[in-house]
Amino acid sequence: MSQRLRRIVFLRHGLTALQAERRYCGHLDPPLTEEGRDQVKRLRRRRVWPATVISSDLRRCLETASLLLPKVSPRIRPEWREIAFGDWEGLTWEQTGCSDPESLRHSDFCFPRGETMMRLCMRVQHGLDEIMPVAEEAVLVIAHQGSIAAAVTLLLGKPASSVWDYRLPCAGVGIVERGEAGWVLQGEWQVQREGMA
Repeated sequence: MSQRLRRIVFLRHGLTALQAERRYCGHLDPPLTEEGRDQVKRLRRRRVWPATVISSDLRRCLETASLLLPKVSPRIRPEWREIAFGDWEGLTWEQTGCSDPESLRHSDFCFPRGETMMRLCMRVQHGLDEIMPVAEEAVLVIAHQGSIAAAVTLLLGKPASSVWDYRLPCAGVGIVERGEAGWVLQGEWQVQREGMA
């Protein structure tokens, strides 16, 4: 008899040069920095990880998975990619020319030639739908700030405008557990109200 999924362990990939410079990364595909690789290696000693591993198809997540669990082949899923920042990718907040960070909270805000928050949430919902029937008690999802935050927003039943409220540092671990009243947060979440910059 299969167990009911009770825990999703979210791991944000290790640091890249773009994150270190506070630039929008999105669908760009940089490798981890040496610091990012060290971040992930330190995680190996922290805990026992779930046997089922899902990863975004972008290099920084695949490299994180390989360093963390070298003997495990993750299920590679593009649904867990970062939001597409479009023309903003590679830019800092200041370079975008946007003067209103709160505008990013609108569910229909679209990054120039990128995605809306609603599109991100729809994509991530497909990723969640795939892992909900797994037989294990827990799964590990290695992904990005935006896709992880979208998953948490969906699991907690929050509006799309809440996506940027749930943050993890690079190589940060956040857990969502199913309780009697629904899903609850555990771990390193930074819950805040601010624009995604």
